[in-house]
Amino acid sequence: MKTSGIYKDARQILMSVISDEQNLNQLKAILQVDFPKIELQNIQTENTFEYSGLKTVYEHALRCDPNETILYCHSKGMISGAHVIIRTHNPKL
Repeated sequence: MKTSGIYKDARQILMSVISDEQNLNQLKAILQVDFPKIELQNIQTENTFEYSGLKTVYEHALRCDPNETILYCHSKGMISGAHVIIRTHNPKL
């Protein structure tokens, strides 16, 4: 994000996270030092795939300026050690 210029140009960055408490605490420490613009939202321990991220985008879009640009990125679990494919349907999201 920093090398592309997205971080510098962004006014606000929202991040949805699926993590256990230990990894979440490590992430918070990294963000606080290196990426203070990033705000964690929809923190979950259960893997709901893209749903929490899309929910964050949707909720933000409802309350932001209609001329604001929203960029959605998905890491595909690239930092997760648990690469088990599970398909689920969650009607709550």
